Amino acid sequence: MKTRLLAVVLIAGCLVSTPQTETTAPPVTTTTTTTSTTTTTLPPTTTLAPTPTLVPEDGVTAAERRLVEIAVITGPISPKSVVHSGDGLFFAQNMMYRHTITVYDRDHTLVATIEDQVDPTQFGYQGLGTDLAGSPVEAAFTSDGARAYVSNYKMYGGGLDTSAGDGCGPGDWPDSFVYEIDTTTLAIDG
Repeated sequence: MKTRLLAVVLIAGCLVSTPQTETTAPPVTTTTTTTSTTTTTLPPTTTLAPTPTLVPEDGVTAAERRLVEIAVITGPISPKSVVHSGDGLFFAQNMMYRHTITVYDRDHTLVATIEDQVDPTQFGYQGLGTDLAGSPVEAAFTSDGARAYVSNYKMYGGGLDTSAGDGCGPGDWPDSFVYEIDTTTLAIDG
């Protein structure tokens, strides 16, 4: 908010002085008026250049292309989601149907099968038993692709409540775990 101060001074006389006589100056009357103005400051705007339309060298746009099967991956998998690391690895989260995370490379070759069974005491959790199994459901990678974080739909074992629901509403849901996986060793290490 900016404030402008408008001051008006009225002087009703002046001081006159001589060496022999002492006089008193008449009173001075001052009037002050304040005017207030509100100013809204907007953040600076950025003008972006139009995004060029990217057309591959073959001249075929995305709208003109069709999906084509290039490989079929088989084996003991039933993925809920498949996520790419940005660095050549594909993680398939196989939920509670297989209790695994299967990892593939760009050539569609199985690189590793990561069992979702963990010993929580290795990660500082006491009182849950030594064998817990998860239900890998979704994954996200660090920006450099070095680590994957895999969430579990629900956990099994250790006296945990295995209830889960798809209602996505508030509730008294049991705790679960997010597995941290090093993409070099392809092992759950956190």
